[in-house]
Amino acid sequence: MQVNVKEMRKAARMSQAALAVKTGIDRTRICFAENGYLSLRYEENDAIRKAIAAEVRERAADQQQMLQSFGIAV
Repeated sequence: MQVNVKEMRKAARMSQAALAVKTGIDRTRICFAENGYLSLRYEENDAIRKAIAAEVRERAADQQQMLQSFGIAV
């Protein structure tokens, strides 16, 4: 399944550089894919989906912890 890398990355508030670090995919390759100059391999799409999901889970956990520190039940 082809993913819209740019849309997913921006929704997760990640930079291309951060996504490159988390996936091991060169940043310029991510840039070219986002701009339609190349198609990523299945393994690359899978790595991107997993990295973005992990980022979203991590941020959600951080936000939950912050709210709990202020005594806000979640």
